[in-house]
Amino acid sequence: MAEEVRAEMVANVWKIVVAEGDQVADGDTIAILESMKMEIPVITETSGTVSALHVQEGDVVQEGDVIAVIRHLGQPKAIVVGHDWGGVVAWQVAMNVPQMVDRLIILNLPHPRGLSRELAHNPEQQKNSAYARRFQEVGAEKTLTAEGLASWVRDPDAKKKYIEAFGRSDFGAMLNYYKRNYPREPYTEDTSPVKKIQMPVLMFHGLKDTALLSGALNGTWDWMEQDLTLVTVPDAGHFVQADAPELVTKSMRAWLLR
Repeated sequence: MAEEVRAEMVANVWKIVVAEGDQVADGDTIAILESMKMEIPVITETSGTVSALHVQEGDVVQEGDVIAVIRHLGQPKAIVVGHDWGGVVAWQVAMNVPQMVDRLIILNLPHPRGLSRELAHNPEQQKNSAYARRFQEVGAEKTLTAEGLASWVRDPDAKKKYIEAFGRSDFGAMLNYYKRNYPREPYTEDTSPVKKIQMPVLMFHGLKDTALLSGALNGTWDWMEQDLTLVTVPDAGHFVQADAPELVTKSMRAWLLR
């Protein structure tokens, strides 16, 4: 039975390493994507024969989950909101498929160029990204628990739902985001030509975030084609939407209704 292999993120096709008719095994790399100066392998999860290739080197892969949802809803574009890894996906969609993003809202995830710069030059950010390097290690998913992942949820009833949901989740699949997409040492700054964000952007950042330091916010305005609204929240951490829900909700609503 034929199985289609899709990329997980919006990115550029840098290199195709197989040809039609080639035999592949489970775990083989069939193509390499490029995003934020990172090489991202597209890996098969089954063995078989490559029957057809639907992309060429230099193409922009656009069939991500966000785009699929927008198309499924029959809409030409959408307001895209993302936190943490959702923010990474949101930035990528906005940069690579701007015609499908009306406005962009990001919570505690600096622009990729800002994070790239800080990882390359800021020892404190390098130190605080140790957790990501651990997540990239083989077998790292065995160190995770549903209870640990839900530790940030304060409401007891909500925490039960999170633990239940995490208990049904694949921790290995979660960490594949880090293994395939998070920068690896030695860190280098992205100095490629800037691809400016074409739509208005609203950003929230809890300044007590120890994983993504606020220094990465500097210069964000240089990568915008339209207006940027940046809301920093001194007493909030990484989960700014949970630490300051009223502020985030009211600010988001006012910005959308302006």
